[in-house]
Amino acid sequence: MSMPYGSYMTYTVVAIVSYLGYVHLTRYFRIKATHLAYAKRHGLARPPPLRRGRDGHAPTREQYPMTPAEAQAILTPGSEFDMPFTITKALEFALFLTYGIETISDVLLSSAEFTDMDKAGRRYVDTSVLIGSFLRYPMVGPGSGVESAGPLDPRGAIAIARINLQHSHYKAIINSDLLYTLSTFIREPALWARRFEWRCLTPLEEQAWHVFFSEIGQRMGIEEIPVELQEMLDWSEAYEEENMLPNEKSCKVAEATTDLLLFNVPNFLKNGGRIVVSTLMTDRLRAAVKAPQPPAWLTCFVHSALHMRAFVIRHLFPPRPESMGFNTVPHPREYPAFPPGYRHEASADDEKLSKSDKASDRYAPMSHPPSYMNEPWYMPIPSTPWMWLQKGLIMIGLAHPRSIPSTEFQPEGYRLETMGPRKYEGKEVDEVRRRAEKIQGGKLEGPYAVGGTPRARCPFAM
Repeated sequence: MSMPYGSYMTYTVVAIVSYLGYVHLTRYFRIKATHLAYAKRHGLARPPPLRRGRDGHAPTREQYPMTPAEAQAILTPGSEFDMPFTITKALEFALFLTYGIETISDVLLSSAEFTDMDKAGRRYVDTSVLIGSFLRYPMVGPGSGVESAGPLDPRGAIAIARINLQHSHYKAIINSDLLYTLSTFIREPALWARRFEWRCLTPLEEQAWHVFFSEIGQRMGIEEIPVELQEMLDWSEAYEEENMLPNEKSCKVAEATTDLLLFNVPNFLKNGGRIVVSTLMTDRLRAAVKAPQPPAWLTCFVHSALHMRAFVIRHLFPPRPESMGFNTVPHPREYPAFPPGYRHEASADDEKLSKSDKASDRYAPMSHPPSYMNEPWYMPIPSTPWMWLQKGLIMIGLAHPRSIPSTEFQPEGYRLETMGPRKYEGKEVDEVRRRAEKIQGGKLEGPYAVGGTPRARCPFAM
């Protein structure tokens, strides 16, 4: 006996309404849990609000006191689960914004690392990995707010030390340019979420981005960092207004970077892709880098597509079950700082375990990015069927000839302490260690410490 048509419709409607109700109830689950945990830690009667007040003022340190390590934990749910795509693009665009400052572009042009296409792909990946490392791996050491008697994950400190050492080679870098770059990493995630995502960053999250990156700035030696978020935003706007002016240097760097962003776009679509990128720029940046003025209809179309994406995610998609953020670096769960079986330096047989310090007796595992966006640096060589598929796409013009992992791109992986320009590769390891230990406040330990660890400490590595 068949079910009446009306019953089918009833069950279908009930199923759809139930699903939409489930999405509605769970969509804000993670951010609400983050706010509730913050309220409990700080003894608040109720969790912080999810939106700014009617006055629209930026949050302050007095309103939301937190340590940098706590700030990192607060910004993680939004950046890794709720809006990973938009946060990633916001951070990429934050770097792109800095190219509109002539003095910054002058340094980049002098290094040729971003404009020489033989070097640009690797430099772009290295920059993404180093930034992703201090974002994803725990912030520890003096100033972090973390108090632990046990060993600490060294990767965040090593990434910052490597960046600092690279900056030290360019004496033309000035503090105000570093501070402006820092400010873009603080302001752009909130701006992009407000423009293109299914929810805004909450005041607590905005403050977390400010506190976290202010500590990163301290570790990079940046001076005169504004204490309050609103002060930072006002300073950044004023600096940009004064210094982001049309110039040829910014134009050259922006063109080279746009080529990297469009790496996998077929050649016949690249000109159109450049105009699409231009729709996401501010008028000031577009003028500074002399980008093409997009037609109004295209800007409307691109922005509408992003708004539609946000609507669909908000009302039709349940929360992500797995992290999707900072995909330039492996997840700590997959590459733990201290894998099971590791014997810490405080163990009773410490002297025995550390007696050999030869390179051949040390365990220094390599890391691989989970994915890549342009040249496949540090990616393992894939299986033959995937290689043939990629070669087929190259033959018909739908993939870049340099998009296949090979021995040219160091498929064995990377070590944070050796990343950077080839001319410095492997030559500054001791200085990276010294700087990282200063940042971390003590000796680095574990397989991902500079130079690795004695094999005797890692039974799984024998």
